[in-house]
Amino acid sequence: MASLEDLPNEILWHIFNFLEPSFVLDVLSEVSLRFRYLIGDKTLWRQRLFSKWPGKYPIPPPDWAECCREREEHWNAFHNWQQGGVRLVELKEAHIAAVDALRFIENGSFCVSGGRDHQLKVWKFDSEELVLHKRFNKSHSAWIWSIEQLDKSTLVSGSFDQTVKTWDIETEALLDTVTYPAAVLSLAQSNRLVACGTMGSKIHLQDQRAKSQTKCFEYHKNIVLTLAMDDEMIVSGSKDGTVAIFDLRAEKVANVQKLKGYPTAISHHRGQTWIGTSRGYVACLDTQTMAEPQVVIQKRISDKHIRSVNYSWGSVLVAAGSDRLIVLEPTERLTSITRQTIPGGITKAAMYNRTICAAGASGELLFWVPENDV
Repeated sequence: MASLEDLPNEILWHIFNFLEPSFVLDVLSEVSLRFRYLIGDKTLWRQRLFSKWPGKYPIPPPDWAECCREREEHWNAFHNWQQGGVRLVELKEAHIAAVDALRFIENGSFCVSGGRDHQLKVWKFDSEELVLHKRFNKSHSAWIWSIEQLDKSTLVSGSFDQTVKTWDIETEALLDTVTYPAAVLSLAQSNRLVACGTMGSKIHLQDQRAKSQTKCFEYHKNIVLTLAMDDEMIVSGSKDGTVAIFDLRAEKVANVQKLKGYPTAISHHRGQTWIGTSRGYVACLDTQTMAEPQVVIQKRISDKHIRSVNYSWGSVLVAAGSDRLIVLEPTERLTSITRQTIPGGITKAAMYNRTICAAGASGELLFWVPENDV
């Protein structure tokens, strides 16, 4: 009796192209050694991806199969936004004032919000509703601007009250407070090194393992609005109009870039840095080589300033102006997958996998979850 195993590779792959990538990668690859070998051919996944979306990636992904999986999952959810691809779960009065800091933690299981009501809260999506998981009382004495997760049990928050505070997520206990000379506007962390951008144009670097070791660097000429970092570099955006790449080992600026508008948001990983600007541009820098980064994309996607940027292989999420949520293809074309106007306005947006959280201008939180995940 004939079986799939008797078919030529070309026919098998043609059949596989009609199936969801997750089913092909997670199920069919376990059927036989031949299937596993065929499904492991990255060239075939690259062909599948470009047959649907021919746009060029600014930096080629190292894993074409996983990239294809993410692209198709994001496209199916967000392209069908109005047809039920995502479901909205809204929590009114999550805060009593606007929220300026949002971050998913614990592999997307929880979302942390920091507001102008000085409160820091952790939320869990449970049974189709948002549930308050943790609340840090008297978190700060001024607006909270930035949040980072140090490890599974620890958060740090930065505020206009000039402090960076470290919190135990489980006990809600305050573990440490560091006071700086100016308001804290941005945070980034890598391997328990915490970078802090301030209103005073300086960047402070603290090793959480040896808290007495705090360093200060001043290479911007205006406030530091946004930060990102990895083990090798800090990428900072300032109202002086520049993006600076700071070499952590050499402790000096390796490169400075000037974009169209001053940088307002940064998403950095996998050797690339995505930046939103005050003039509505989204840019991508190839930062695989620190000293010679290349601007591979710079395209205006809004006539309003960019509030946040979140990059993944599947899409680029942008919050623009006071009420626009935009999902873009992560290619040099930056073609829109969907553009949504959010009634009441938004201040910030974050994304993990295909779950989007946006902070409303009046303190509400809005979650859009892929319908298949609800």
